Amino acid sequence: MGVVYHGNYLDYLEYARTEAFRSAGLPYKKLEDGGVIMPVVDASLRFHAPAKYDDVLEIVTRAPDEVPVARLELDYEVRVVERADVELSTLAVSATVTLCFVDSASGRPRRAPDRFVEAYRSMSH
Repeated sequence: MGVVYHGNYLDYLEYARTEAFRSAGLPYKKLEDGGVIMPVVDASLRFHAPAKYDDVLEIVTRAPDEVPVARLELDYEVRVVERADVELSTLAVSATVTLCFVDSASGRPRRAPDRFVEAYRSMSH
């Protein structure tokens, strides 16, 4: 069809989330090594305009100002910023993803670890 498959956007959001955490000084691997995983418990995507193959996309990740306790809700915008060497700024997808903190050994919910809270405070919201 010449457009990005809708299921790919969840992968794009995960990449953006991983990079946001890394840029705040907390690679996701460090959380896992510390016994914490963050599964997605809810995801909502709204499709505004198609992104096409070979488009250049920009993904903006926004976190709420308040520090999460047990859940983290992130908002995203996926924008087409270049198509066939023409600069654009077209909103393709807006999304919200909710994650929760889980102890990897027990599989039970837990509070956000201190190192996550410290790194989260350093993120620009």
